[in-house]
Amino acid sequence: ATSRTFFITGVQMELGSTATEFESRSFGEELALCQRYCFVMAPSTNASVAPAFARTTTVAFGIAELPVTMRATPSLAFSANNDFQVQFLAATATSTAMAASPELHKNMIAFTATVSSGLTAGQGMYIRDLNGGATITAAAEL
Repeated sequence: ATSRTFFITGVQMELGSTATEFESRSFGEELALCQRYCFVMAPSTNASVAPAFARTTTVAFGIAELPVTMRATPSLAFSANNDFQVQFLAATATSTAMAASPELHKNMIAFTATVSSGLTAGQGMYIRDLNGGATITAAAEL
């Protein structure tokens, strides 16, 4: 039997009548360029999302660095509020609300997790995934 498989490589398709210089990017370069527009943080089950501190007895403020600088300050979208948990000392509290914080920037996301009670203002803690499925999407679309 004769194999009829062939491969075409080194081709660049373009719109218009003017050719541009050939571009070849690694997967890592292409991923970094895509992440300038959208990044989804999806921690492992019960893993930390971000270090945090309590601003009040019910609000924890967290920050997380982005893998690349986004093209603009992103907007944030959270999976269900109760997908997140605040862990402090030997206790935990499930989040009742998640929100972007005005301190967010092109290089980092800043957000708050609200719980019903139990935090001490100024206390260090971290915000984590609760039972899998927590995501934070940072979008800086055009």
